[in-house]
Amino acid sequence: ERVCDEAVIDVMKMFTRSSKIKSVQIPSISNITMTHKDGVMKDPYNLRKINNLAYHYLREGQHEMALNVLMRGWKRAGEITDEIIRLRFLMKVCEITDE
Repeated sequence: ERVCDEAVIDVMKMFTRSSKIKSVQIPSISNITMTHKDGVMKDPYNLRKINNLAYHYLREGQHEMALNVLMRGWKRAGEITDEIIRLRFLMKVCEITDE
């Protein structure tokens, strides 16, 4: 059990950032991101749509926008049935959250 605890700590150390992630300056979001944003506006409690919108924000370098979207669903992460997807969702929230 101690080995598992140490392995988790090692993984956390490897993926911890020492500086804040900066968003890329873009004139506007892409059409596909806008489509996903509209989907979240129509169904704001759908975790899949929230996750997909955050993904597209991250692809465009909009880390703060992605974090804002992910924070809508982090308390409800327990509703994500697939454990791997839930872990990735929560790890992404941790990754882009600045201290």
